[in-house]
Amino acid sequence: MCHCHDRAPHGGAAAGITRQEPAHALLVTKGDVIPLLDRMEASGWVGRLQEGRCNRLIPTAAVVPAQEKIIARLFAMLPADLPATLRRVDHTPVPPPFLAPEVDSAT
Repeated sequence: MCHCHDRAPHGGAAAGITRQEPAHALLVTKGDVIPLLDRMEASGWVGRLQEGRCNRLIPTAAVVPAQEKIIARLFAMLPADLPATLRRVDHTPVPPPFLAPEVDSAT
């Protein structure tokens, strides 16, 4: 039996995800996602990393920069006051000035 979904025996979070993780997120079986993952691998988007009896899916070097650009664009769309709003909601105290990140007042 493969315990790919259980990361604890591997000493923490391993690189990549198992086929079960996207299947679970999409509410389908592993068999349903394998053709999609095969096409993603053929297109150079993901690679497979053998870990014991499991194959972990990892993004390729070609995908990571594009992914980082998308994430940066998404974060740029968030309101500037979002951190303060979230602190009010979760009651986290504002960090002291010497721990707060520097803010460029020109922007």
